[in-house]
Amino acid sequence: MDNQNSKITIIGAGPVGLMCAIYAINNNFRPIIISLDEENQKTAGVAAGGMLAPAYECFEEADDDLTNFALCSRKEWDNIAKALGIDIAPYALALGNDDDELARLEKIKARAKSFDLIFEYIKPYDFLDCKHALSLTTDGLLNPIIAMNRMRKYCIENGAIFINDEIINIEKNKIFGQKQDYKSELTIIANGFNAKKFMEKVSATNKLIAVRGQVIEIDCKPNFDGSMRHNSTYLMARGDKIMVGATSQMNDEDWQIRETDHEFLFKNACQLMPQLTDKKVTNSFAGLRPLIKGEAPIIGESEIDNVFVAIGAYRNGWAYAPYMGKILIENIALGTNIPMYLSGK
Repeated sequence: MDNQNSKITIIGAGPVGLMCAIYAINNNFRPIIISLDEENQKTAGVAAGGMLAPAYECFEEADDDLTNFALCSRKEWDNIAKALGIDIAPYALALGNDDDELARLEKIKARAKSFDLIFEYIKPYDFLDCKHALSLTTDGLLNPIIAMNRMRKYCIENGAIFINDEIINIEKNKIFGQKQDYKSELTIIANGFNAKKFMEKVSATNKLIAVRGQVIEIDCKPNFDGSMRHNSTYLMARGDKIMVGATSQMNDEDWQIRETDHEFLFKNACQLMPQLTDKKVTNSFAGLRPLIKGEAPIIGESEIDNVFVAIGAYRNGWAYAPYMGKILIENIALGTNIPMYLSGK
């Protein structure tokens, strides 16, 4: 299609929405991004750890389609990060202690080999209460706050328009906000679990399940780079603080901070890294992850003409965002029919 003067309205300004906007700009569209301001967003993107972890997330259980998707998105991140000045820490460890945990690491290592990737064990850091550490050379870590700001800045500098409003309904060539209604030539729904409100018009959004997640910030200067994961617990270096996550509460739409989760995360962190015992928790963040059965995103054309979806990245919004945006925008630019890709099978 002739997209030189075409506008795309993107609902959502999280990682996926912003990536759709960036690829739209790079394909000569003019994006309009509509979302609530950051202070009022109930989003997983700003509360996330920022891990780009295809190996840890996919190499144990995911099928080849989703695994290849995750690896391609991780490669895409290298180009985007360089262009936008976003730092990615290329250090990621998967940790284990007992025989069952070692077997899990071995499974990840064997799956990596099937993709021609070599993961090696290294000596765990002395400050960890841990016996085994597998280096995941595909995985990385970014700071989501910095990344979000750089992505927004790029969009604004290249002509994107941001509108502070909450979209409550949608139809062909028109969307309805709390503040006003908008005409839209092309519309992309990319607002995570919040897209569930469109389920009467866009059936794909009805598949979304809220999974609440909370992370904490500990006042301790990291003596490591990147991220370390032990089962469901992860520790991340972020500036002069250590981030710890994450809870995972299915069908829980409460995005308020909980003291019980705060205590649970701190206890897990101290068990893995005993030196944290006398440190203070300085902040907590919570968000709703948009899960779809099968843990694969939905990317494609809805039943409403000129309305598309890019939803369901679950806990991998930052990791999957580049490829979700790339696939969707490039197919829209070519005018090709886009089936529901990786539709949570």
